[in-house]
Amino acid sequence: MASIRASLFKIPIHIILIIYSIISIFPFYYVVITTFKSRDEFYTNVYAPPKNWTLEGVITLYKDYGFGRATLNSVIVTFLSILITLIIATLAAYAYSKMKFIARGFLLSLTVALLGVPVMIVIIPVYVLMSKVNLLDSYIGVSLVYTAFNLPFYIFLLTSFFRAIPQALLDAGRIDGCNRFELLRKIIIPLSKPVYATLIVISTIWVWNELLIAMMFLRKDDMHTITVALSRIVGRYSMHPELIQAGALFVALPMIILFLAGRKYFIQGLLSGALKE
Repeated sequence: MASIRASLFKIPIHIILIIYSIISIFPFYYVVITTFKSRDEFYTNVYAPPKNWTLEGVITLYKDYGFGRATLNSVIVTFLSILITLIIATLAAYAYSKMKFIARGFLLSLTVALLGVPVMIVIIPVYVLMSKVNLLDSYIGVSLVYTAFNLPFYIFLLTSFFRAIPQALLDAGRIDGCNRFELLRKIIIPLSKPVYATLIVISTIWVWNELLIAMMFLRKDDMHTITVALSRIVGRYSMHPELIQAGALFVALPMIILFLAGRKYFIQGLLSGALKE
């Protein structure tokens, strides 16, 4: 009797989950089918799958609207910003977690406090600074801006993880003749793969999809990132749904693949960062 009641109780929950899944999947379904439709078919057959699958919108997007160059720009900016942030954050987190120096606690608290500073508050002073040092419209300039906004979170999460690594491992490494950089390279970084995977996934998704900073600091047409290129297409060619949805698909698809490929380490890293002291 109890099992029957439990089963009956689960039925509405399953129905709600099914409805929620359909609602969640539908936008992606709409983007995919619109991408592979011709413009004429879209206006006569909006929600049904295409009768004649075509790559016309994708080819036009990359051939005539500079989407290939924008994709390359996004790859370069994302790679540089994450690489620079990882290097600086790793060294800072190692110092905060495994070294003793004056004002260590204060500096770490200040770093964590920066997590609460909204981008909009400091974006104008940062823009003025980059303009004065001639780093507008450059990969390095915008990568440094992304690095500045990513660093507090990177340092916070890495410091929490590094602190949980047993000191005995580092002492054993010192006995074997390792210096500080060798301890970092041979012991700490290999043990921290899950948290690095988490940071890479989170930061890649943010930098890849970010619009405001990219639009402000990369003003030239040949420097636009993929999100800026897509926003220009949406503004200028709103009557070309196959172009807009093709652009949206190719903005989202790399991030979906990245998350699916790294989901194991991503979830493990989140749990490790949350539970370790």
